[in-house]
Amino acid sequence: CAVWMLTGFICWCLNTMGGVHVMKLLVTANVGLALSVFLATLAAETFTGMLDTKWFRFHTILFVICIFLFSVATFKLSVPPERLEPTMTIGSTDQGRGIFYNDGSRDDMVSPYPACTMTWGSPKANLQILDLATMAGYAYVRSELSFDRLLNESFGSAAKNVYFSNFTHLPRVVASRFCASENETGSCTIVMAVKGTSTRLEVMADLGIFSTVTILQVLDKIGPLFGTLPQHVIGFFLDVFRLPFLRQTQEKISDALIETARELQKNYSHDKLVVTGHSLGGSFAQLTGARLRIPAVGFSAPGH
Repeated sequence: CAVWMLTGFICWCLNTMGGVHVMKLLVTANVGLALSVFLATLAAETFTGMLDTKWFRFHTILFVICIFLFSVATFKLSVPPERLEPTMTIGSTDQGRGIFYNDGSRDDMVSPYPACTMTWGSPKANLQILDLATMAGYAYVRSELSFDRLLNESFGSAAKNVYFSNFTHLPRVVASRFCASENETGSCTIVMAVKGTSTRLEVMADLGIFSTVTILQVLDKIGPLFGTLPQHVIGFFLDVFRLPFLRQTQEKISDALIETARELQKNYSHDKLVVTGHSLGGSFAQLTGARLRIPAVGFSAPGH
């Protein structure tokens, strides 16, 4: 607890100094996380005696080393390539074939998951799960020119780029407007896609946001914490023990997404808005959908 409190104090000092890059704060938070987990396991080993084994000490030390090396390695993390290939293209010979499109009429194929037959957005321009997954993937595109190219190759002229933020911005958001036809004037569907973890800053933010959960998961191996405490009590602990800087970072990201979503709703008031994302972006997409009470689909979001 003392190490975790000291980590919070150091982060607070760095945050108030001004001119300090957010990376230093996140590295400090994650190193503090590793040390806190290490000391917590040593304390558990001392008081319980059940964990006084060579294998347990080996895994504990290995965990701390991995967290530290992972934090350092993110400074050298590469970004996605400039050119991405389209996830799907219009007029493909595989369109309408395969397990995904099986409606139960074919006995030689298994039936798809229920989500595969669901649709989102405006009834005049509804989208399927593959469309949303494609948009979640295109959120990783670095240049707007490439984004426009991919939209055209995958969806044709019915999809238009309506929002494209800087690749290094956190959170990074792209959005496209899908209509039944190119000249559609009625209700269309806006898909707002949040980029997931790809840059070193996002990796550190990912670790920082879920650091408190990681500590609780480690402690749950010692005692049945999650299986006995009510959810609202666990939520209270997650909020209390989260570093103030990490809480502010998450709230800023969430508020920025809310602002972007409301801007799209204002600019296209007759359209239906759907939020999607992958990885860290999937988590924030779901949070944005919950706060605005709009449909949201996350792919491989933490906790799934």
